[in-house]
Amino acid sequence: MRVRKNAADLTPEERAAYVAAVIELRNRFPQLTGGGSDTVNWWFKQDQQHINGGPHQLPSFLPWHRELVNRFEALLQQVDPDITVPYWDWTTDPRATPDRTGRLVDLMGPDFMGAVEGDIGEPFLSLYDPQTSPNRDTYRGTDREERAALPPPHVRRRLPPPNRPGDVPINDFDWSDNPANFDAGVQVRNNPPAGLERYQPDDRALLDEGSGEPEPWQGFADWLYPAHSWAHRYMGGDIARADGHFSFRDPFVFLLHSNVDRLYASWQLRPEGDSREPAGRLNSARVYGSQATVPDMTRKMDPWSGGSLAVPPWDAPNQREIHTTDPDVVRPTLYDRYVYNDELCASWAAFLLGRRLPGGHIIQAVIELDTVPTGSTTFRLQLGQRCSWWKGLLVPVAGSDDLLLEVDSTSREAEATVASAGLRGGVLGFRRREWDFWPFSTVRRLAYQVGDLDIVPDASRVTFVWQQE
Repeated sequence: MRVRKNAADLTPEERAAYVAAVIELRNRFPQLTGGGSDTVNWWFKQDQQHINGGPHQLPSFLPWHRELVNRFEALLQQVDPDITVPYWDWTTDPRATPDRTGRLVDLMGPDFMGAVEGDIGEPFLSLYDPQTSPNRDTYRGTDREERAALPPPHVRRRLPPPNRPGDVPINDFDWSDNPANFDAGVQVRNNPPAGLERYQPDDRALLDEGSGEPEPWQGFADWLYPAHSWAHRYMGGDIARADGHFSFRDPFVFLLHSNVDRLYASWQLRPEGDSREPAGRLNSARVYGSQATVPDMTRKMDPWSGGSLAVPPWDAPNQREIHTTDPDVVRPTLYDRYVYNDELCASWAAFLLGRRLPGGHIIQAVIELDTVPTGSTTFRLQLGQRCSWWKGLLVPVAGSDDLLLEVDSTSREAEATVASAGLRGGVLGFRRREWDFWPFSTVRRLAYQVGDLDIVPDASRVTFVWQQE
């Protein structure tokens, strides 16, 4: 099970593997449908994709960038299958961001993400070349492939003085978008672009934006975008330039956008009023609300869909189209931490990581594919070693009463197989026995519910292990 981790929690070996995989993409080239290889290597291809398709201040910003990060991660996994794209928690200074234990970790420097001022340097010297002429910025031809294949002359940053992004005065950021200012050592501190004053430094407050509104997705997305822009500006340099698409020359941008996607995933998986999963936010037909019908959301996603903005290798005839409503675009990936990790928050993703309930209970799920006959799904409930009291799992059955699986200290495992078709629209109910001080007896109460059962593939066995911390 691959999980995206906070970059502060990476081991030295995981840091080295991630850096090596990014650098290796500089040496690998897309294979073309008609034979041969593209002239633009896979690392330079990231910048090219962003230039030819990346939407900003548009409704498709979140789904498009989710697809980009997912594709980048898949490329890294061709180099090393254990790699995922880590994230930078942008409520912290990347030079002193806490890991799980509270220890402050420096993400910058030559062993991981490079320098904080000027050219990023080691370990990413191979990603740019000030000696090449023409380079990507001085090329004056019209062939976009030829331009994309050239290295940029620099990849630069200019972080403000050490401080958390939310505590940095806005005029301490570098608002100079002219690369000549770097060469002259000039830092421009003028008024920030309109919208950045809306920055919301608290993740929970950010996820609250849009709550209770007729269009919660639009309200949330309208606040996440300027928060993301603030993080870009905090890093300074090419990752912050507003005069064109330069951000994806810098490897750090993927840590930033992995965090964008983590916050988006947290919004999708957060509780809405009760403990039942808010399946609408994982549902392609419902997640975007009325924004789903605007032209920006209904058009195919370039440059991966073979349209006029397509670039190799996605310009081949009969290229499969990618849309914002595709299930792989709508569904979030697994993260080690969501914003609402410690609450009764629903999500199958969190189940796979271990869903924490009040009272120190943890339910963890394992889904085994193609283990039972087609047309059926098996559910298994197991009692962890430190649990002894009765637990139950109510499984929906079409045209009949829910099926109850029961476990306790003497019978620690129970399973049942049901028709997969009968699960659609149903809800799994987790029950447990608790002590009730009045009338001084034990009762069986509903502890948790989860819907969205169509996420479970047909012919799968789903095992839930109920444990006690």
